[in-house]
Amino acid sequence: MIAVRAIDAFESITHDRKTIDEPLNDLYLAASHARFVVWEVGLALLAQIASQSKDARAKILELARERKAENRKRSIQYLSAL
Repeated sequence: MIAVRAIDAFESITHDRKTIDEPLNDLYLAASHARFVVWEVGLALLAQIASQSKDARAKILELARERKAENRKRSIQYLSAL
């Protein structure tokens, strides 16, 4: 369910481009999820948007500041790819 919301959020951002805040929150939730399949989808989509959006980069930076070491590691890997 969360991964599907993340995909919908990505499509909303890339096609509608009206509002970015709510869809970014859905992507963030997916990117910080404990399940591999969910966070892999969420973080990859968030990183694609981050190449053009300062707000999306800020969400990845939020992940880098989390207490969970795994979330920090993932976010740094994606930030270094930008």
